[in-house]
Amino acid sequence: MGEEAAFKELFVQITPVLDTFLIKLTKGEAETNELIQEVFIRIWLSRHLLTDIDHPRSWIYGIASHVSFAWIKNKMRRRALLNQVANLQNNTSFLQTVSQDKRLYLHDLKKLVSGAIDRLSPQRRKIYLLSREKGMTIPEIAAYLKLSSNTVKNTLVAALGEIRDRLKSEGYELPILILAWLVR
Repeated sequence: MGEEAAFKELFVQITPVLDTFLIKLTKGEAETNELIQEVFIRIWLSRHLLTDIDHPRSWIYGIASHVSFAWIKNKMRRRALLNQVANLQNNTSFLQTVSQDKRLYLHDLKKLVSGAIDRLSPQRRKIYLLSREKGMTIPEIAAYLKLSSNTVKNTLVAALGEIRDRLKSEGYELPILILAWLVR
């Protein structure tokens, strides 16, 4: 049996087991499928090691555990970052300490960002606003709009790039964190 056929057979046998294992963690089908895909990418990239592994199922569970922990860590980081941005935005004393010039600068910048968002294509604008205003994750947006997670991710990246390019053409260069804060 060739590598691809063996890999396909492994996929068919292990996916239901991983699905059961990961769905308990993610509580969502889209996230579970994303993690399973990541597990099998790692298996495929390490397929040359399989002949030396005594317990392949345990090895695969180990990969699934590492992928899961990375997913949890990223999810926690993202939440913490969004909370910091929200706290900064809600901190009115922050804006009170900013000079009038800086407030005007921020006002103009916010206006430019809003204009750039308005110029996005309808699909990009919808995905961008669901992400930034509604706080939805990529898998949540994908499920809501019945699109693949990759389509949503690529569209969001393109929308952010378009907004950054628009700001850059006006003489502003901003890190994405500040951009996220400005448009909330």
